[in-house]
Amino acid sequence: MSWTSGGASIVGSSHLKTETPCQDAHLIVSANGTLIVAVSDGLGSASLSHIGAKHACTSVIHSIERTFDLQRTRKLFLGGVRELIWRFTRPPKNPEQMLNEAFIEAHNSLVKLAATEGNLLSAYACTLVVAVVMADSWHTLHIGDGAVVGIHADGSVSTLSAPERGEFVNSVTPLTSTRFQRSCRYAEGQERLDGVAVFSDGIQQLCINYQTDAAFSGFFQPILSWFRGLPRDFDRTTAVAKLLDSDQIRQKSDDDLTLALALRS
Repeated sequence: MSWTSGGASIVGSSHLKTETPCQDAHLIVSANGTLIVAVSDGLGSASLSHIGAKHACTSVIHSIERTFDLQRTRKLFLGGVRELIWRFTRPPKNPEQMLNEAFIEAHNSLVKLAATEGNLLSAYACTLVVAVVMADSWHTLHIGDGAVVGIHADGSVSTLSAPERGEFVNSVTPLTSTRFQRSCRYAEGQERLDGVAVFSDGIQQLCINYQTDAAFSGFFQPILSWFRGLPRDFDRTTAVAKLLDSDQIRQKSDDDLTLALALRS
């Protein structure tokens, strides 16, 4: 069973006005039926958070890949075109430990980056949420806001990991914090998911109920139907970017916007 996925991170209208780069980042990897999605949101108060967000996604994904004993093979196509194919050869025995170690590695990579570049670690402050979906289970680790929503076989949706509710509005603990491990929230389910949506706080008010954290079926169902209906070879990255850039969403949020979607195909 494979995955059909697409994701985009686009700059918010408020950042366009101030010529601030997009501080969101995401990364999606799938192989042998396993899906890994990472989304990071750089804190607006941190000057290099756009770099921190990209670095966090890359580092955490690479760490998880190594735990799966990821191997590369090459497939030769007509005309001599070569395509890299990633294969997960060994599932992790302890997904929670795998994710915790991946977050530690992501944090340490930011520490190293700050030291190398001669910057304060806090300049790279960012949130991070990761979802790993296997054949009959799912696992998430999360620090900060944003959320993960699961898509079930009956078409229903539910929140798998909700945003952090800080002491103050828009107050979260970043991955760069010295106490980041105490603020990480792990969740898992021994069930088969048909899909997953991971997103940053830029659109979370459209996706989930602020008070109950319940996923809004009215938001997801039309999007999932649209996503499933796209032609097989359609550029889903561009499609999701256009969706986020639509007037319907722009009118509800001026923040950076990230949505990563994946459905079993």
